[in-house]
Amino acid sequence: MTPAVAAVCLAGEHGIRVVDPVVLNDSFNLRVHLCPALMTAGRALAELHEAMRGFPGELPYLGPVLDEPLRLLELLDGEVPPGVLARLRDAHADLAERLAGRTAQAVHGDAHPGNLLAAPAGLLWNAPAAPPARPPR
Repeated sequence: MTPAVAAVCLAGEHGIRVVDPVVLNDSFNLRVHLCPALMTAGRALAELHEAMRGFPGELPYLGPVLDEPLRLLELLDGEVPPGVLARLRDAHADLAERLAGRTAQAVHGDAHPGNLLAAPAGLLWNAPAAPPARPPR
C-alpha cells in the first residue's frame, strides 16, 4: 500500500470521501491533497458561520487584532525614529476608528483540519474560537 493510498484509507475511516487525491509533497513527509474533503470542510464551515450568525451573546470586536499592534509599537519605542512610530500609531488609530462602527459575527477562528470531527452526519467543526473584540472607545 502506498502512502497516498494509506492517506485515502485513513480519510475514509473518518468519514471523508476522497475521489481524486493529489500528492503535494513526497519527501521526508507526505502531504496528500484530499480534494473533496476541502470542499466538504468549506461547506461545513459556511454552515457553522451561518448558524453562528444569530449568536445571542455580546461579542467583543477585534480586541486582539487592534491591541497587539499597540503592544508591538511599545516594543519599538526607542528602536525606530519617533516620527515612524507616530505615523504607525496614527494609522492604527485611523483603522480602529473606521472599524468601530462595524458589526461583529461569531466565527470559528481556528479552521484547520485538526479541528474537524468526522461524525456520522459528516464533518463537524469543533472548538469555535473566541469572537473578535470591539476596539476601545
